[in-house]
Amino acid sequence: MVLGLQMMGILKLKFLMSSKQLGNGKKYGGWLGSFILGLAIGAGWTPCVGLALSSILVLAGSSESLYQGIGQLAVYSLGLGIPFLLISLLVTFSLSMVKQVNRFFPVLSMGNGVIMVILGVLLYTRNFQKTECNARLIFIF
Repeated sequence: MVLGLQMMGILKLKFLMSSKQLGNGKKYGGWLGSFILGLAIGAGWTPCVGLALSSILVLAGSSESLYQGIGQLAVYSLGLGIPFLLISLLVTFSLSMVKQVNRFFPVLSMGNGVIMVILGVLLYTRNFQKTECNARLIFIF
């Protein structure tokens, strides 16, 4: 609820608006920077991907033929990799769209803040689990 009030502009807590930068403003680009970023993403995603990957490995290992197991692993890899490739391609084209959306940032921030406060009140009053409230809030998103 506090974060929602901050987003709405009702609270003005400075520590929620600050940011910290790593290093001394040096830019880490090139192959080394990409490698380090890949390591960080891999370390962060291991708990998320691990369950699905272990399940598909068990499924592929118990398949009837080698080619069926290879096919299952290939489909899993494509399903994991294609969205990342599409996002990387779309980022370049979406920069102009992001600039247009930035004009509406105050309205979007206010709306998101209201939703966060409503969700906080529902959680605090233990009414979040009622399906009618949940369905209406999910429909808003």
